[in-house]
Amino acid sequence: MQSLVRSVDIREEKFSSRRYMAVLDVLFSPDAVRDIFARTDVAYTESLGGPYLLVPVLYDRGVRMVFGDHPWQQALAGADLQNRLIAYRFAPDRISSRAVLSDDLLTNPDPSKLAKAARFFAVPRIVIATARLVPNYRTGQPDLHYDLVVGPLDDEGESRMSHAEGSLSAFMEDFDPAEAATSETEAGTEAFVLKRAANLILRRSDALWKEQTLLAATGDQSVVSVMAPVDHAEAWLSIRQKLESVGIVRSFEMTEIGLPLSRFAISYVGTIDQLRLALAQARLQLLNSDQGLVLITDTADEGREMRAPQSEGGSSR
Repeated sequence: MQSLVRSVDIREEKFSSRRYMAVLDVLFSPDAVRDIFARTDVAYTESLGGPYLLVPVLYDRGVRMVFGDHPWQQALAGADLQNRLIAYRFAPDRISSRAVLSDDLLTNPDPSKLAKAARFFAVPRIVIATARLVPNYRTGQPDLHYDLVVGPLDDEGESRMSHAEGSLSAFMEDFDPAEAATSETEAGTEAFVLKRAANLILRRSDALWKEQTLLAATGDQSVVSVMAPVDHAEAWLSIRQKLESVGIVRSFEMTEIGLPLSRFAISYVGTIDQLRLALAQARLQLLNSDQGLVLITDTADEGREMRAPQSEGGSSR
């Protein structure tokens, strides 16, 4: 195990008279881990997704909360977001955001509405995480019903979404390893059940991403030749920085310099569709043309001021 680990940092420690608890950040060696996966025939993913827009909807005692620093938003924000496969962000509390994240979208989502909202916020997907706190008069502790909607799920845009729902209790009878750092006083509380639901919902969102980006254990590499509009140093640096951020890209090199297009050779693992998906997370588009594959920088949504469509109505509290 020691050969796999580069470093260990202690993020948080808790002491009691009976036990010691700690939250650790462990940095592994990528090559060593890939070798283990290959030898044990374990499929894995290296592609990071997002940012997704995470919309926390909380129903508590007849009141719905969406924006602001409410308990459900706090639970999701505290669910170790920096170590997830997907980057998330919350919508700013503005009139335009409330218009787009309307009552109709939050209560009756469909792929078309989600795609429209995703374009507005310049994100690939919208994640609507709804939590309903329900009193349990038998136990005296709150139960939670959750509802998770993620979409749109395909590159073409607006054809499908994922939906999951379930319930959780405030007790630890179905204890999860992710809750190991929970204090004894926290178990059985409203904060505890919200924390449990936040971890569960984000794991399910991660699982959807894994389904699209799972790599074979062999890690066999392919090489694809692409053209790109690189006619000055800044353009080359921009593409190089973006390619370096793509996990499944093993190496790349410029094989031909020309105007208006230069040519690259990209070595990658996975399928060409997985490469396209991973590149899209880095704001790069891999397109087909009569001359072959073309790699372009996606700048359509960068720096765009967010404005609510005039046709949208309704608001969220």
